[in-house]
Amino acid sequence: MKVVGYLRVSTADQEHGIDAQRAAIQAEAIKRGWAVEWILDEGRSGKDIDRPGIARALALLKAGEAEALVVSKLDRLS
Repeated sequence: MKVVGYLRVSTADQEHGIDAQRAAIQAEAIKRGWAVEWILDEGRSGKDIDRPGIARALALLKAGEAEALVVSKLDRLS
């Protein structure tokens, strides 16, 4: 199963947060046998859905190029 691993931090100061998010998603992907396509929205607020990364992730899902969107925590999505 191919999934989109969506990573987001609001500020450059949270850059280490990307590593933690990626590790959490990767651990689950290994358990479940997922192939992950990584998409990053760095320095983007969750309050605004107009983010290039989430737009790309949704486009992949709509086109059937991925079966699911995965985030490490719901607050990374919005």
